Amino acid sequence: MARVGILRPMQITNSNRKKTGFLGCSRHAASVRSWTLASILILCLPAIAGPAPFAHGVVFFCPPDGDSAIAELQKILADGYNLVEFASWPWTLPKPGGRLETTATAVLNWCDAHEMRFFLMHNIQYDNLDGAYANPMGAAGLLTDWLRVLKGHPCAAGVILGNEVGPTPGSPGKNPKWWAGFITELKNRHTSIQSLNTAWETHYADFAEVMPPKAGSPGRVDYDRFAVTVFDRFYGALFRQVCEPALGRLLYAPKTSGDPLLQRACESFSMICWDDALSDYPQWRVKAMGDVSRMTGKPAFNAELHLYHDTYAYFGSPAKSRYRYFLSALNGEWASASFAYGQWTKPQTLNTHQATPGILADLRRLEAPLRAFNEATPQLHVVLSGPETSNDTIMQRLYTEFANLGCSWEYVCPQDIARLTTGAVYLPENTCLPRDSCQALADLPHNVRIVFAERNALADDYGHPVPRPLLEKIVQRACHQYGVQHLIPADEEQLTTPYTESIEASYTSWSSERGHFAYLMTYPRLEARRVQYQQGWLVAVVNHATVGKPVTAKLPWSPGKDYHVRDLTAGGTQVRSDTPQDFQPLSVRLFRYSIGVPVPSNDTM
Repeated sequence: MARVGILRPMQITNSNRKKTGFLGCSRHAASVRSWTLASILILCLPAIAGPAPFAHGVVFFCPPDGDSAIAELQKILADGYNLVEFASWPWTLPKPGGRLETTATAVLNWCDAHEMRFFLMHNIQYDNLDGAYANPMGAAGLLTDWLRVLKGHPCAAGVILGNEVGPTPGSPGKNPKWWAGFITELKNRHTSIQSLNTAWETHYADFAEVMPPKAGSPGRVDYDRFAVTVFDRFYGALFRQVCEPALGRLLYAPKTSGDPLLQRACESFSMICWDDALSDYPQWRVKAMGDVSRMTGKPAFNAELHLYHDTYAYFGSPAKSRYRYFLSALNGEWASASFAYGQWTKPQTLNTHQATPGILADLRRLEAPLRAFNEATPQLHVVLSGPETSNDTIMQRLYTEFANLGCSWEYVCPQDIARLTTGAVYLPENTCLPRDSCQALADLPHNVRIVFAERNALADDYGHPVPRPLLEKIVQRACHQYGVQHLIPADEEQLTTPYTESIEASYTSWSSERGHFAYLMTYPRLEARRVQYQQGWLVAVVNHATVGKPVTAKLPWSPGKDYHVRDLTAGGTQVRSDTPQDFQPLSVRLFRYSIGVPVPSNDTM
């Protein structure tokens, strides 16, 4: 069994790929000192009861004067966006009577009047571990002026501190205060050096001898867990002690990675906020963000959506934009900010962008059915843990295996196992869970089935065997057949080809070492989802292929002659249930199967 921690420090690559500024700072500055390269986002989704509204907008680098800023805001609104993410840095504070205060106030007043949700990107970065541990309030002064300007504006609904930030573990030499806190945590958790040596498989004589554990060793569990704790506490202190007293209970988070275990572990944040880094972003991560959002009740917000750009090669197209917006909505991502307004002027980029207003209009027209897919109670629950959550290839393959089943399913973090009351729980290979999560498995209601990927595919979070009495209790509860195929309920109507087949979709990535490079990701040939609605079903069909010919197939789940079928993405056009459809690459189509009474042609649900 692999020895891994459930939580890991985040690794963000190419984090300095965009150099931008405000007022006196160049939008394409050659370099920015790392200690100031942070951003606060203020997520402007209304702080109201019920689900967060669809809110799709842009990263906004504001002109220096109010008139120019409002002229750009009018263009943004005309393009169909209802959200702006306003960029700022520690050296661009709206001091009383200053030019920035005047411009920012004009922008906020305009957003109030036009129902434009407002984000503030303001840089408070996570790069001083000793300061973060010993004095998290040290950065509070960088918030005072912005909170004063934001207060009382209905368009402002939260604060995000930090751009592409994540927990980083320290060392005794470079970060003595952080390290001292870590040793104290180890003493509290393990009580004795003998206990620690058992967990870590080490031979220390005293806690004073402990050194940073190597990657892949059992000790990384505690090391990375403490790094996440300090990261959460640092931003949490600023949110709870500075932001909330000024603005109230709004939405607060740093912009970090699409790591579902990290997002779930950070209890101080009131939204799930991340940066997708690439146009070809693995959809398993978006679904995982949406599933964590549903489980925790925190809105999911892609704070930097990468679709197309004049300078950076995102390999965008109108078809890819539509695919990303619609599939992300199916997966529970209902808010985003596209990078970056004012940087879509070249002919090819502008051509791609010109399709966006129509895409957003269609997205909002179909908001109700899109929500219905994500709000249905999942039948199957896939437990996330271990090294696989940092391996997109493995996780995307697992996504495909579950999508091919045709059942509603979700990713579940270890701390949420105890909440499950129906369906079946699946434990993938190399599942590593804390002891309390293992106990939660054993204590699940008897109507909840447990299915292993392989025999005894379970260890504790240090990679050690689960105590035999506890493991036996779990195994006695589990299905004695292994693999995903044994998850399908006996009474479930199963999918047929091509909905049960998989493909290797061509994706493009970038690294400083390799530049742009192509790689393959596993997806269903056609992904089909359904959710029951009134006297029928809502059905989604997704073609994940990025290139190639359309896939011709009959509609899934064989709607019979008693059903009236309409293509909601085509404006409610009626289609024959027995006629094969052409599903184009990167298409996401929604259908409504209605039994008995024909569905009105203008129906969106």
